[in-house]
Amino acid sequence: LGTASSRLGVLCEMEGKYDSALLFFKEGYEIFRRLRSDEQAAKTLENMGVVYMNRGELKSALTSLLDAKALFMKVNATNNLPYLYLKLGRVYAESKEWDEAIKWYLQGIRGSEKLGDKMRAAIGLNALGILYKETGKYDSALLIYHDALALLQLINNQNLLAAVYGNMGNVYEKQGLFRDAYLFHEK
Repeated sequence: LGTASSRLGVLCEMEGKYDSALLFFKEGYEIFRRLRSDEQAAKTLENMGVVYMNRGELKSALTSLLDAKALFMKVNATNNLPYLYLKLGRVYAESKEWDEAIKWYLQGIRGSEKLGDKMRAAIGLNALGILYKETGKYDSALLIYHDALALLQLINNQNLLAAVYGNMGNVYEKQGLFRDAYLFHEK
């Protein structure tokens, strides 16, 4: 029942039915909690955190994600943590708490690399580059994007590659380097 509720929550989330998603996730969480299935409860809390983030309820997102982190650590489910850390980075970035966002993004990136998950590491690097661009740290953003490009050469994800090129173009545009911006946007 817990698994079924969580899956229904995911389906509702995919359809943008966030209120229903939260109801299903909360139901699943309660079942997993009663069964003392801490890892499943943590995954459900993580899903709730994403829904709250999508709704713009950053405080609730943060609470759910930190509770999920505590449960993952309790049961030593450390393979789940890098992905959770990237989500925490996003919550802090959206809250404009830049230092906290950077800290969590870096932990998520390092953890993803340690697990050999180049895709997730590249996603984290792209997000960190956006954060640096938003805070005017253009040189740091470009360095991070070059790291993302190096990882993307090892995997085949044209969508993420296009996003990184576009974000690099945005940085050059912010710097007034329109010729470089054009070249990266063209890529």
